[in-house]
Amino acid sequence: MDERDFWSGEYGFTPQCRFRFFQIDISYATGAVLNADAPCFQRDFLLTDGTVRNRFWGAYFQDEWAASDRLTVTLGLRYDDFRRRAVFRPIPAAFNAGGRLAASENAFSPKASVAYRLGERDGTRGTVYASYGRGFSSNFGPLFYFDPALYQLDLKPMTIDSYEVGYKGKTGSGILAWEAALFRHDQRNRLVTTTNPNPNAPSTLLTTGQRYRSQGVELSAVVRPAFGTSVSVNYSYVDAVWQEYRVPGATSEVDLTGNRPVGVPTHIFNFSAQRRFASWLNGRADLYVYGDYPITGDNRVEKGGYELLNLSATITLPTRLPMALDLAVTNVLDRDIYSYFGTDTQPTYATPSAPRQFRATIRASF
Repeated sequence: MDERDFWSGEYGFTPQCRFRFFQIDISYATGAVLNADAPCFQRDFLLTDGTVRNRFWGAYFQDEWAASDRLTVTLGLRYDDFRRRAVFRPIPAAFNAGGRLAASENAFSPKASVAYRLGERDGTRGTVYASYGRGFSSNFGPLFYFDPALYQLDLKPMTIDSYEVGYKGKTGSGILAWEAALFRHDQRNRLVTTTNPNPNAPSTLLTTGQRYRSQGVELSAVVRPAFGTSVSVNYSYVDAVWQEYRVPGATSEVDLTGNRPVGVPTHIFNFSAQRRFASWLNGRADLYVYGDYPITGDNRVEKGGYELLNLSATITLPTRLPMALDLAVTNVLDRDIYSYFGTDTQPTYATPSAPRQFRATIRASF
């Protein structure tokens, strides 16, 4: 891949240029660029000029067999190989000296599961199971991470070990089906972007070595009391924690070990109901409830929980050409829903979601 990136905005680390890095000031009222006539405003400034070659390949084997009429065993193994070579040409105007970087990673990732079908009792059938699987990433990231003038790499491959045990069952009539599962994910060498404490190196450091654990329980049930009617309920409890998080900071080490990761709620609840009222009318309601989550890495501020209700209906139109009208109302309660971002040293800001919306769509089949 040949990559050339052109940037625009006020650029220059001098008092005359106001120490700006491609700053663009936009009017929220009109959308106009307010600083387009500034003396240091650059247009299509060449910031990156590089060639990157990637070679990724993998091989996978899996076998499943019935050890008995009730017991099923699955075993699998995957091999991945990642290689990258990057050449970035120097750009004197951008103070980019260019350079070369290369990296390679490979790994075997196993998986295994066992499922045992229980005997039927009063028409109720069920299966218990246990599973393990490993995920793998080279942690190479996007191509610009390999520009030695912009980033310093301290990378190790990331692995995620996933464990799950659960029970699935349903009644003989099919009116009720349910699932329950305990899970745990252990993530090692999670990629972190941080300020580089080395003044003689690029300002941004990409480092690994962090360990993250997420565990909890998932419960779900589906009820079909009549033909054309179904109600489903899902609940998740998530206990997430940084088992180890120590990265260099601008002035001192940042240690978030034992803290809950930013953006991960403890409680998640989903409710959905569908009903076929007539041969030409189907309705659906969805309710999503998310609990608060940490906004800052030190867990001092929690926010962001919300309840979101959506309603929709599909009407089959009595036309010769098969047509249907989809009607939907999103965010029925017109809640103010935000995604919050912030750090220990950066101010917290919020990104709002869309308010209540009404939508109508006509679909035709021919």
